[in-house]
Amino acid sequence: MIKPHVQYYHLHNTKAEQGSTSDDPYNCSILVSAAIGATSSSGTNLFYFQFVTPQFLLNTLEEDAFQLGRGLIIVPILYENAVEKALERVMTICKGKSWDEVTQKLARYGRWEYEDAEFLLDS
Repeated sequence: MIKPHVQYYHLHNTKAEQGSTSDDPYNCSILVSAAIGATSSSGTNLFYFQFVTPQFLLNTLEEDAFQLGRGLIIVPILYENAVEKALERVMTICKGKSWDEVTQKLARYGRWEYEDAEFLLDS
């Protein structure tokens, strides 16, 4: 069984990118990119997760009619330990018999760097 693990992750400054001005950890959203690989390998794939708080979602829904949910991880308060705990739980859930199976499971929770990519194979 292949167990994925996070080799490193990066918290992106989404305030400027999304027009947010909130420094409130109870009312915010942040993009997290995580380099994830098999525990037995040094190779990684990037996955992107949008961490949001319930208050941020409520505010967004007041402004917009809907919020798409794929790739969202909802935490009551946004702090780095919450990100680490959530990513650890996702890694535990996404074990598989092959790396392809693992990436398919991970793509249920985040957006994979190769999502929608078309690969040209030589025949």
